[in-house]
Amino acid sequence: MFGPLFLAESPFRLRGELRSTFPHAAARWRFLRWQIGNLARAPLSPARMAQRAAVISSAQLREDCARIAAPTLIVTGERGLDRVVPVEVTREYIDLIAGARHATLDRTGHLGSITRPDAFAALVRDFVERSCGRGRSDAA
Repeated sequence: MFGPLFLAESPFRLRGELRSTFPHAAARWRFLRWQIGNLARAPLSPARMAQRAAVISSAQLREDCARIAAPTLIVTGERGLDRVVPVEVTREYIDLIAGARHATLDRTGHLGSITRPDAFAALVRDFVERSCGRGRSDAA
């Protein structure tokens, strides 16, 4: 039911993040064309999105997080650029998951893993190396 509204408001929610990530209009348009192509090849499923939201809302968050024993990295974008899930909300996982670490992906918000994939991969790689005892530096 909210699928069309979600699609209509997304460009407005993501505008600041995309301008920060891609300061030049040509790069923003390249990214947007690539994303439109992705949506054409793999369209969104409003029904599956609703199912996912229902599962998330029914989760026993504290209990589920307390069972996590693996090294955990919580990655957020910058405050003010994530207009989908506020950074403060995502950072709550740090308190819920024992030993969780946090890293901020600069110049992006919610879409950092796709707008800045190389920087995202570097954060994850560094975290994995540190977690396996081969670290080069302290946490981000």
